Parts: sequence; C-alpha cells; structure tokens
Amino acid sequence: LGLSQFWRDVLGPPLNGLFAVPRIIVYPVLLAAFGVTMTSEMWLAVIAAFFPIAINATAGTRAVSPVLSKLATSFSCSTLQAIRKIYLPAALPAIMVGIRLGFSGAFVTVTGAEIYASRGGIVQILSQAYQLQQYPRLFAAVLLLTLIALAGNVLLLAFERRAKVAADWGYRNAAMDSSTLDGRQRP
Repeated sequence: LGLSQFWRDVLGPPLNGLFAVPRIIVYPVLLAAFGVTMTSEMWLAVIAAFFPIAINATAGTRAVSPVLSKLATSFSCSTLQAIRKIYLPAALPAIMVGIRLGFSGAFVTVTGAEIYASRGGIVQILSQAYQLQQYPRLFAAVLLLTLIALAGNVLLLAFERRAKVAADWGYRNAAMDSSTLDGRQRP
C-alpha cells in the first residue's frame, strides 16, 4: 500500500475504516467457526494485530525520502531490490511501532474475549476470583496480566530500538557503498 497510489486509494479507506471497528465483535463468529478453542483466540489476536501493523507499515513506507526512491531508480534497481535495500530498512521502525501497538491491541482483545468465553486461563481465574470475592487471588491475576503485557511491550520496544539502529546503519552503509543497491560495482 505504501508503494502504490492505486492500492492505497482502493484499500486504504476500507483498511482505516475497519480499524475503527472493535475486534471483539468478530469473536462470536470465530467461536461459531472454531468453538471455544485456542484457534479462535489466535485468529482474534491476528485480526486485532493486523490493522495497526498494516497502517504503520504503510505510513513508514510512504515516509521514505523521495531522494532514496530516485536513487534506487537511478541505479536501475528492481522493485524487489528497492524494497529490500531502501523501503524495508526505512519503514522498519514504523513497522516495529505497529507490531508493538498490534501486540497491545491483541492482548487487550484476547483478554476481553477470554472473559466472554473461556474454559481456563488467567482471565478465567480473575473472573472466578471476582465472583467469589477472593480479592488476593483477583489482584494476583491482575498483576500477572499486567506483568505479561509489560514484558511483551518492553521486549518489543527493545526490538524496535534495534530495528532503528539497524535501519540507520543500513543507510550509512548504503551511502558509503552505493554498489550495495544493485550488486554492480561502480568505478
């Protein structure tokens, strides 16, 4: 979407519109298709994570400097080479932000779905503890869910920072050695 104005015009509005729809409303359909299984929760997580990742990847690709695009064209790079050497390194930090947001959205959505229909798990323990007024157990479940979300976010933040460093290194490397763009040696 980030590279093609046509596909951005065709798929951009539905993608952005569907992003506003609460993903939890898809869960009853997934329950009907897969039952109360881990498969339905995994599909729900994929659906919840897809939109932030796709939107950030599109934005990251569109943010690539036109100078870099012209550089790839002047070196007669194929589309695949331009994606691999120019667009992906440039969009990687935005993609990683999308993955972090996608993780958070998927975590919240699946946690809510487990309250709706679940046969076990931390959320089931939390729900039972609330119903039985077992507050220490309730707080322990909340703390555990918070720690899982925090650990996932910290891990993805570390990957995001690493992606930014790798992208910056890739730009410096490509700037110092322009032959990396198309594989041909330059005089």
